[in-house]
Formats: sequence, C-alpha cells, structure tokens
Amino acid sequence: MATFPRLAPLYQAELLSSTDEFHYGSELQGRGYMTWLDTFVGLSIWLLASAAVAVGFLNLYLIKKINIFHNSFGVLWVSRTIGEIGANLPNIFYAGPVTVFQPKDIHPAVGIVAWTVAFFFSFESCIMVQSVSANRMIAVCSPLNYDFIFTKRLTATLITVTWFAAALIISMYYIVPLRNKAAARESTFKRNVRFFAQTAFQNITMMGTLVFQVLANNSKESGRHEYFVLAYDTLILTQLNNGLALVLFNPEVHEFLGLNFWCLKRKRIDVISCSTTAASSTFQLVSRKRTLPMIRQK
Repeated sequence: MATFPRLAPLYQAELLSSTDEFHYGSELQGRGYMTWLDTFVGLSIWLLASAAVAVGFLNLYLIKKINIFHNSFGVLWVSRTIGEIGANLPNIFYAGPVTVFQPKDIHPAVGIVAWTVAFFFSFESCIMVQSVSANRMIAVCSPLNYDFIFTKRLTATLITVTWFAAALIISMYYIVPLRNKAAARESTFKRNVRFFAQTAFQNITMMGTLVFQVLANNSKESGRHEYFVLAYDTLILTQLNNGLALVLFNPEVHEFLGLNFWCLKRKRIDVISCSTTAASSTFQLVSRKRTLPMIRQK
C-alpha cells in the first residue's frame, strides 16, 4: 500500500526530534529546500508511477481489442487495472512532486485526499487479484466446470463486492481511531496456463513489497528511511510488473503489437516442430519394416 502521507517529506522523525510536541499536519510538510536524495526518490516515484499508469492504459486497450480477453478473466483484469491506475495518479500528481520540491505550506486536506484516493484504489486492486487468482485456478484445475462457475453474473458480483469492500475498508480509517504501531481445447488450455503463470509471476514482486512493508512498519530506528523508500518504490514496481505481465506472457499480444522478435521466434519454433514431425513420420515408416519401436513426437 502507498504510505501517504508518511513518505511525502520522508523526514517525520526529524520533525519530531526538533520538538516534543506533534503538530497536526506536520508530517506532510517539507523542509523548504531540496537535496539530491529528495530528487532521486521523488523522480523514482514519479517515473515508476507514470510507467505503471501508461502500461495500465495499454492493458485496457489490449483487452478491448484482442478477443482472447473477452471473458471473465478479461473483465476482472479490467477492474484490477483501473484500481492500479487510480492508485498511481496521486503518486504522479502529489507524492512525486512533493518529495522532490519539499514545500513547507501543504494543507493537511491535500495529503489526506491523496492518501484516501491511493488507498481506496490500492485496496480494490489487491482484493481483485484474489478473484483473478481464483479464476485462473479453476480454469486450469477444473476446465470443464469453469464456464458454469464464472458466469457473467458471478463476475459482475465479484467486481461490485470488491469495490464496495474497498470503500468500506477505507471508510474505517475515518470511523475507527487509528493507532501507531469438459476437457478444454488445447489452445484454450494453453491460454489458461499462460494466464495462471502470469498471475504467479506477479506474486514475486508482491512478496518483495510485502517484506519491505513489514520491515518499514516495524522498524524501531526512526532515523532510517530506506525501508520506507523501498516499500514505496517496490509497490509501484509491482503494479508496473502486473501490467507488463499481460504483454510478456501472451503471444497474441506480441503479434498485435508487432513485437517481431517474439513473433519470428514463435514462427521459427513452429517450422522446426513441423520439420521434426515430418522426419519422425518418415522414420516410423522405415521402422515398421525393421520391427523397431515407433517413435512418436508431438
């Protein structure tokens, strides 16, 4: 999750150490001057978030144009992608610029609104990943029952409940006081396996983000900021990775985008496979006369 409004100045510990009294909104205020670290961290936030938003819109465009995504998986992925796009907009327009320029007169409402927007869409995206994972598990492990389980009605219900749950969770931050501390066809089955591998690949960066979030939230050294920086940037990197996974794992996307390297590689493999199959068939005809075991190659 985004660490609004904690990360914006990155120096709440310095603010607290300079006075024994905590002033409301002081954690949102910058120091009034910039350092190279502010510029590096702020630009990393801004660049990663911009890339994540751009790839997110690319995902929406690809899902609309390519038929293999016109199903329950595609609809769930659209909902997830919208969540990640919304979560990164505050990073582009608030967190990145504030971290770079360190302004001193930020109204607390600005940071609270940015935090609310980021957390709301992040919650929705995280929850929706669970539905996507369940969708892929059933498609791969029980393909005969997939169409009976993931109907249009169930898909719409999952999306509605997820957005409602995200709104309910974010509202609790304002209500509850916060404290610190049939066998499928081969092509269809291969597609489902790719989608399953795609979601599994995304979990790698998600686990890294989780580790840094735990370290940041439980760190007892108030003067160290690297955990907060890593937790923040790995979250955005995870969202970028989620969008890129759709592009990297699907040859239909490669062909649609004209990624010649992958397209040529795929065609070359197909030619080699056909040649090998033909050679195998010729060997089988000869081997029948010699009573040798027939070699079958698929």
